[in-house]
Amino acid sequence: MFLKELELINFMCYDHLKITLDEHITVIYGQNGSGKSALLSAINLIFGGLARERQDLLRNFIKHGREYAIIRARISNAIPLPGRGLVVLDNDAPLNSDIVIERIITHEDSSYKLNGKKTTREKLTELLLKVNISSKNTFYFIPQEKITKLVDLKPEERLDSLLTSLGLYDLKD
Repeated sequence: MFLKELELINFMCYDHLKITLDEHITVIYGQNGSGKSALLSAINLIFGGLARERQDLLRNFIKHGREYAIIRARISNAIPLPGRGLVVLDNDAPLNSDIVIERIITHEDSSYKLNGKKTTREKLTELLLKVNISSKNTFYFIPQEKITKLVDLKPEERLDSLLTSLGLYDLKD
C-alpha cells in the first residue's frame, strides 16, 4: 500500500478531515459540491503538485477566514514495485514504518515537512520519484478539465501517454 492516511486541516471546504485509505482500492464518491475534488487537490499538493489547474494561488486552498491550511499524508516506507522489488523511501527508517509528509500553506507561502523535519519540494519530489509518483504524471493526477482531452486523443497518442506514465515508453516496439 502506498497512501495510507490523509488529513486535512482548514483546507478548502474542510475544517478537519482524517481519512484512512484501504489497502486495495478506495472509491471517493459524493454529491456535487461535497469535497471530492478537494481531496484530489490535496493529494496532488501533498505530493509536490502546483496549484495551476483550478486555482492559481496556493492561499486559495485555505478555508475562508483561516490563517493556514495543513495537508498531512502517511505513506508506506517500503513499497513493492513490479520488476524492481521492494523500494525503500527512507533507508534510515525501519522497512515496516510509515513516512509522514506535511504541507503547510499560509497566505504568504508554503512549506514541507518530512517526518516532522523541514524539507524542500525538490527533495520531496526526488524521494517520490523513487516509486514513480509525480504530480506531473497525468495518470496519477487528472484534473477535471483534462479528462476530455485524454478521451479525445487518437489511439496511438493515448498509448504513448499510457506508456510514458508507466515508464515503459522506451520499450515500445
